[in-house]
Amino acid sequence: MKWVNFIVGILLLTSCETSSIKQFDLSHFHFEYTNPVGQGEIELSYGKAHQQDYLKFEVEKLIDGIKIKAPGINLHLENVPSALQNADELLVDGLEAHMNKGIIDLSLQDYSSTQQNSTQILKELSLRCAGDGQVVDLMDSVISSCIKKMQLGLYRYDNGDNLEILNAKINIVKGKVYMEGDIYSDLNGRFKLDGSVEHLSSEKKLRFKIDKVKFGILNVTGKFFKELEKQQSDKLQVNRPYVTFLL
Repeated sequence: MKWVNFIVGILLLTSCETSSIKQFDLSHFHFEYTNPVGQGEIELSYGKAHQQDYLKFEVEKLIDGIKIKAPGINLHLENVPSALQNADELLVDGLEAHMNKGIIDLSLQDYSSTQQNSTQILKELSLRCAGDGQVVDLMDSVISSCIKKMQLGLYRYDNGDNLEILNAKINIVKGKVYMEGDIYSDLNGRFKLDGSVEHLSSEKKLRFKIDKVKFGILNVTGKFFKELEKQQSDKLQVNRPYVTFLL
């Protein structure tokens, strides 16, 4: 979710209304950032006419948002994407995204974010959502589609603080959620999670109901919520069995 708002900002660079976007192809996205400025490039095709753009752009983080500049274009976004909020350095490479009639495919080769000498890493992320995508707003359309049917695969995630997850999978079918992956930390093992998710669009919230979390053969649902409660913030609310993200 960190990069959805950023991608919407890039789409705005083409001077089209996001509400009119029903299909697009984004490819060869590369972005490098060292606080407070970054540079990137992107290829974009959108709309029924398959209008194409190749953009080299610059990003500057400001006190009241971010500024995105491309030849002949100067765009100001009020909200700083969370990916840039506290990062000292950021790299996004090999990002591709395709949307057509509610079917969304996204892949990412490399992502790294460094803050205070701690680096988070994502490698080989793939995502496919195949809902109806009938919602007018672009963000709501993405979320609506993914809640109906989603498959996500992730080769590697490292939080930069003694936690590594390999071979993770998330499947969502009609709001039912199943997640599994290999955890390497103080304890090593396979985790599995069962639950459900709903989009509270009028409240701009994504709410998960967590039914069970297992680590190996052990039920660790209680411990899972205790750890999540330590991470609560303005964007993350925990009230067992619910975990709510503010969008």
